[in-house]
Amino acid sequence: MGVLYALESIRTPALDKIMSVITLLGGELFFMVIAVTVFWCVSKREGYYLMIVGFFGTVINQFLKILCCVPRPWIKDPDFTIVESARAEATGYSFPSGHTQNAVATYGGIARYTRRGWLRVVLVVLTVLIAFSRMYLGVHTPLDVGVSFLIAAVLVLVVYPLMEEADRRPVVLTYTILAMVVCSGAFVGYLYMRGDTGATAEDTANYVSALENGWKLLGATLGMLVSNIADRKHIRFETQAVWWAQLIKLVVGFACLLAIRSGLKAPLIALLGGNAAIAMYYAGDYLTMLENNEDLAFVIPEEGSNWFVDAMCVLKDTQHMSEAEEWINFIASTDSNLANMDYIWYASPNREALEQYPAYYAEVNEEELDPEIYEIMAPPAETLDRCEIYENLPKDTLRLYDRLWTRLGV
Repeated sequence: MGVLYALESIRTPALDKIMSVITLLGGELFFMVIAVTVFWCVSKREGYYLMIVGFFGTVINQFLKILCCVPRPWIKDPDFTIVESARAEATGYSFPSGHTQNAVATYGGIARYTRRGWLRVVLVVLTVLIAFSRMYLGVHTPLDVGVSFLIAAVLVLVVYPLMEEADRRPVVLTYTILAMVVCSGAFVGYLYMRGDTGATAEDTANYVSALENGWKLLGATLGMLVSNIADRKHIRFETQAVWWAQLIKLVVGFACLLAIRSGLKAPLIALLGGNAAIAMYYAGDYLTMLENNEDLAFVIPEEGSNWFVDAMCVLKDTQHMSEAEEWINFIASTDSNLANMDYIWYASPNREALEQYPAYYAEVNEEELDPEIYEIMAPPAETLDRCEIYENLPKDTLRLYDRLWTRLGV
């Protein structure tokens, strides 16, 4: 964390904005747009090269994330702060860095292909800046960035000779894409066999995200395999064309991609029988998971649910009664409750904090609080009227619970 603290000390508002813009260039969206544009309008061979490097890098990245389960720097060290504008995109586990992997795959891949020396220098510098921005913003450690950089750089170098061989024998490319399909399927299968072993809501959210990414990779590689075979045997489209034809190609192509992405969702759900995974979960944990998976939903049954309250107490024989009471007064204050609500996504019994939170959120996060999210955090009276607080169990039952837990060794 020493490097991150050193970078934290040199932050300025202007540099924060610059690094926030630079880091966007390493996002998944930029990688996909550049790779597809190169494939359609510049060189099919180079487009395949970027996509193959990006694919294997993504599979390795996702596998290491779910295997190592390394939390983000500010979670490991609560005293460390990040640039707040980067927090929304910094979801999932920390190790290794996805943005760094995307940057090396995209710009490093183009640098390996191009013969223009000045462009190669610019691309290498941009790649290094993106990697540096992840540490400057505080969302990744040097280890996260370094390992990702190394893995992607090796892939850039290893895949290049494969593409040269594919020029001589086109079937090599088809077999490579087939291997990508198999790897995607194996990754999805591994996730299902492994299951959600997380102990926290954050672990569950990361597992769900990895599973979603695995299915996306499988779908993308299957699409690549079909298009490669169709183009090699039947279509054989040309990448070179006049500027207006290239523009039409891009507009129509990206429109088709967006249509496929949005149009396949409903049919797939219908094909699978419209099933959904349902589980009981705390409202605050749901809101944490929602940041990583927008397809989640939270529902309080019409029949009602339970209404829980966390509490603090002071041991009767404490030697520091006044300090304990001061702590309880502090944590129960309006200011503390506002900060606590913003951190854990749970409502507060402090009525002032409850009423002031939407304005507090807007001031701290520089955006309005979604009313639907606030209603989940702090349900209205008509919802709470359908809920009940669990009563404490009889002493005999509690003693039985204690004996059973002791017998289990928990």
